Amino acid sequence: MKKGIGICAIAVMAAVAADAGMIEETLTLTNGWNAVYIESTPENPDAADFFGDMGVTKASCYISSVYSQTAQMASDGSDISQKPVSHFIYDANRPDNSTLKNINGGLVYLIFATNATKKTFFGTPQIPRVSWQVSDSGFATLVPILVPKGEEDVLATEYFDGAPCGAQNAFNAWTIFGRDDKAPTFAPISAIMFTRKPKVKGGGAYALESESAGEWAGVIEVSAGLSDALNFSDGQSSASLIVRNASTKERDVQISLAESALATDVAPTLNLYVPQTVTEASRWEAFSSTNATIAAGESRTFIFQCDKSGLSEGDKRAAVLAVEDLGGTKMRVRLPVTVEADTYPEGEAAYPTGLWIGTAKLLQVAQKDGTLAAAGGTLESLILLHVDSDGAPTLLQRVAVTREEGEDGEPSRIRLYANVTNAPSGSAPRRISSIFLDTANRAVPATANTDGTEAEFGNEMTFRFTVDERSKENPFRHPWHPDHDGLKADYSGDAPSGDSTKNFIGPVKPESFSITNTVTFAWKDDFGTPMYSRTPDETTFGRLDWILTGLRNTPIHIRGIFTLKRVCATAEIKE
Repeated sequence: MKKGIGICAIAVMAAVAADAGMIEETLTLTNGWNAVYIESTPENPDAADFFGDMGVTKASCYISSVYSQTAQMASDGSDISQKPVSHFIYDANRPDNSTLKNINGGLVYLIFATNATKKTFFGTPQIPRVSWQVSDSGFATLVPILVPKGEEDVLATEYFDGAPCGAQNAFNAWTIFGRDDKAPTFAPISAIMFTRKPKVKGGGAYALESESAGEWAGVIEVSAGLSDALNFSDGQSSASLIVRNASTKERDVQISLAESALATDVAPTLNLYVPQTVTEASRWEAFSSTNATIAAGESRTFIFQCDKSGLSEGDKRAAVLAVEDLGGTKMRVRLPVTVEADTYPEGEAAYPTGLWIGTAKLLQVAQKDGTLAAAGGTLESLILLHVDSDGAPTLLQRVAVTREEGEDGEPSRIRLYANVTNAPSGSAPRRISSIFLDTANRAVPATANTDGTEAEFGNEMTFRFTVDERSKENPFRHPWHPDHDGLKADYSGDAPSGDSTKNFIGPVKPESFSITNTVTFAWKDDFGTPMYSRTPDETTFGRLDWILTGLRNTPIHIRGIFTLKRVCATAEIKE
């Protein structure tokens, strides 16, 4: 390895709700330099306290994805001079100057210890994320080995299957050691083991060169939403877990539920959604463990439901979910399960309050005689819908979703903002946008239905909005008319408005018109029979009718279907 090589490692330091499930973890250090993976955030994460009785004099972690995920150019194209902090250092002899203040789980640490030592602690497990850097500039990526400690060693080529380093370079991973506290030593594990089939050890970390940049933390990639926990917070009865096979081979994966390591924690009761098959209808089953075979590159979504019927206000439950590769890598990712009793009566009173996300699929278009016929293709669009505490629905063009810490010991909550710039710093807002509406119609409240009834989620709701003739999203927008209707090429005025009938008799005919949209969501079949259903995972579907006026001399009727899933029960959208 080149002298002075850069070491890069990253894991998401996600906010996890209080009273999350914990694991018992043991950190083992040798005398000298250690490259270790700390899976969980300790109960007391203070670095000085954590390392204080271990003989640790130096520790560091380098978060490389700070640069791959943060814009380095301002909107005007200029460089941003202030780069984000990515390198954190702990020095026992200079505690005031240390920037590594807290130990966060899911990160790789380089640690120098003056003696061989162990530390056992309780912590909240975190999902790892590893950002690989291209190695043409002398960089290597420090990759954790997520294998249970004490398990049989795993072949390096098997563990790094599918990694950006490339299969041919996997056996050349470098191990890190050394007694000189100024700089660690790097050596290929193949040379140390005198074999072309070297093995890696769980809980450690190895440096690898990379042929390409990318995010890869192991053959099994796990995602569980905003909090990186299977989170059943107040008003949330279901949660999804996405498991992706990030390797080049088919993987047999096991997902299992375990009790929290804290004796005072009580495990929740979970159900797993089993989709419909050719021979069986979809159903919910009591969950403790399930196996799945996942093809290379495939993602599988597992939907869980928490039974909160026996919980009183203020009750909490906690557990740990483990996702394991049953094959040659033995990789295991653990994440906390957090459950909080709903504060609204009987757990249902707030329904359907909250943010709903889904899709609209437009399938049919009316012919000249008004009959609906299959379209030449399917137009699919994301739908954002919010229902407030009074049951009033609003279509959204965009929304920012955050998870914010509660006040006075209250648990963290999902908050919604109309403008992402107004979200609190540090809340990691995620902006979600939809082309279902144009940017000028950011929020469209429901109006009275065509039959005069009030809009009601689960029955029928109608939204009306107009795309202005000057809107950038208007397909007619054509403000300048060189060589049109006798105008000269240097013409720079606005085209006459098609919304004003007096322009139809002028020498220059209008080419710009506004477009009126009437969109109706109905939980009814083609015969008008109600078909509303609320599934346990809070997904619902129905019929969508879209009437467009202004595209031609008669309205255009489009019909399709929609699906919606409630992702949070937040009643208010803050500006």
